[in-house]
Amino acid sequence: MDSFLFSFFKAVSFFGNEMALIVLITLISLILLFSYNKKKLSAFILFNYLITIGTVIILKYIIQKPRSLLALVEEKTYAFPSGHVALATTTFLLLFFIAKYVKNKFWKIFLEIFAIFWLVSTIFARLYLKVHDWPDIVTSIFLAVFIFILALTIPSFKKSFLAKEIKK
Repeated sequence: MDSFLFSFFKAVSFFGNEMALIVLITLISLILLFSYNKKKLSAFILFNYLITIGTVIILKYIIQKPRSLLALVEEKTYAFPSGHVALATTTFLLLFFIAKYVKNKFWKIFLEIFAIFWLVSTIFARLYLKVHDWPDIVTSIFLAVFIFILALTIPSFKKSFLAKEIKK
C-alpha cells in the first residue's frame, strides 16, 4: 500500500463526507443568499445536497449492504449507495452548471477543472480504500444526476431563472 495515496485518498474522503459538505454548502448558500442576494441559486444548491444526502441515508438503511471486510478504513454506515460519490457528483453537476454562466474565463475553467478533479478523486478514493465497489459508485452517480435533473423541473429552479441570477 502506497502511504501517499492512502493519505491523499483518506483526506479526499474526509473533506467529502456528509458533515463536512453540509457545513460547507450551508456556508456557501448563506453567502450567496445574504452577500449576493442569490435566493434561487442558494435554494437550488441546498435542495440538491439535502435531497441527495437524505436519499442516500434512506437507501443505506433500506438496503443495508455491509462494507467489505478488506476495507482499509473503518466506516460506520452501510456501503450502498456511496454518499461520498453521490455528493461529489452533485458538486460536479452544480459547478459545471454555474461555470456555464461565468463570464471570467479563468474562473470558468477553474470551476470545471476542480469539478472533474473532485469527482474523479472521490471515486478513486472510495475504490482505493475498498469501502465501495463499482455498483455502489455507478448507482450513486445516477442517483445524483437524477436528483439534479428533477430539481431543474421545479418551477422556481428552471434554468432560465437560475441563469439570470448567476449572471447578475
